[in-house]
Amino acid sequence: TSSATSGSSPTADTSASLTGQAANLSTYQAVSTAQPDYLRNPPPPYPTLARLRGWTGQVVLRVLVGYDGTARQILLHQSSGHKVLDEAARKAVITWRFLPARRGDTPVESWVDIPIRFDLRG
Repeated sequence: TSSATSGSSPTADTSASLTGQAANLSTYQAVSTAQPDYLRNPPPPYPTLARLRGWTGQVVLRVLVGYDGTARQILLHQSSGHKVLDEAARKAVITWRFLPARRGDTPVESWVDIPIRFDLRG
């Protein structure tokens, strides 16, 4: 689990559990789960209001990753308890690109949970 210092931005937790189908019963081909490409996805900026008030927390977003690797839908799975942190996480993740799940060699849509921790300790 990684966290941000007071001078930097929050980060996504790369130890996150990913959700998705394990297999397609009609074809018996394995389906891999989508994974965030953490090397190219910037963390959300820490909102100024949240930093000034000392707000911290973890947001978990459930993201429908399209076959093209874009975030097709984003649901708030777990709130940080602060709307400004939840919204900062959503605004960042909507711009992210993912490695889509695959059925054989074919990219398919799947859901993935993305935890983002906002932490001022460091």
